[in-house]
Amino acid sequence: MLRHSRPQTEASIKTPIVPLIKNSSIMHCFIEHCIYKARNGDYLAITGHPGDLIEVPALFAHLAETLGLNRPYSAPAGLERSTVLKAADEKWNALLIPQAGQLPIGTQEWMVEGDLHHIRLVVLSYPANKNIDLSKTIRASLRRKCGDFLQYPTWDSRKEDHADGIASALRLAKKQYGTQICGDTDLVCELQEKSWKSLTHMLAVIMEIAMQMNGPRCVIQASHTTEQG
Repeated sequence: MLRHSRPQTEASIKTPIVPLIKNSSIMHCFIEHCIYKARNGDYLAITGHPGDLIEVPALFAHLAETLGLNRPYSAPAGLERSTVLKAADEKWNALLIPQAGQLPIGTQEWMVEGDLHHIRLVVLSYPANKNIDLSKTIRASLRRKCGDFLQYPTWDSRKEDHADGIASALRLAKKQYGTQICGDTDLVCELQEKSWKSLTHMLAVIMEIAMQMNGPRCVIQASHTTEQG
C-alpha cells in the first residue's frame, strides 16, 4: 500500500506519510493526555490495533512540535536497542520507538536508570498483536516510568475523523497512482459509509481501488499489511 522512506541516520525525522487526523473529540482528548504526561516527565507507552498505530509517527511529530522539541528521532526497525543507547549522547531530545516490544530487558532497565534526562518526549509504541502479552513485554521499572498504557483510539470510534481520513487517502492514491478517485461522488459516499477495521484497512482499500483504476501495471507495496479476517 505505502512505502515508508528509510529513517534518516541523523537526528531528525521525515514528514510522516500518513498525517495525524484530530477532529474527533476522542483524539483531541488523547493528544492532550499525551502532552500532559510528557510534560510531567512520563514516557508514553501506547498500544492499540496495529492498523491504527500507522498514525503514531505523525502523532509523535505533532507532540514534538507542540512541546517545542526540534531534535526528534524515530528508531529504525531492528535497531531499537542501539538507537536507545545512542540517545545518551544528547543529540536528540525526542525519541520514538515504533516497535517497543523489541527492546531487550536490559535496554528497558537502562532507559530508566541511564542518562536520558535530556529527552523530554519518549514514545513507545506496542502494537497489540494477538500473540503478545504486554504485561510480560515491558519491565516493571519501565512500566512505572510510563504509568498506565495509553490505548490508541480505534478508527471506528473516530467518526468525525473519517471524512478527512478518506480525503487524505485519496490524495495519497492520486500521488502514487495518478488516479482521481474523488471525482466519483458515489464511490466517495460509499467509502464514508463503510465500516472499517482500522485506519490501515481504509487506506489499503482505497489504494487498491486506485491501483485497479490505473490498470494492472501498478503494484502495491506495503510496509503495513492489511489485517485479515
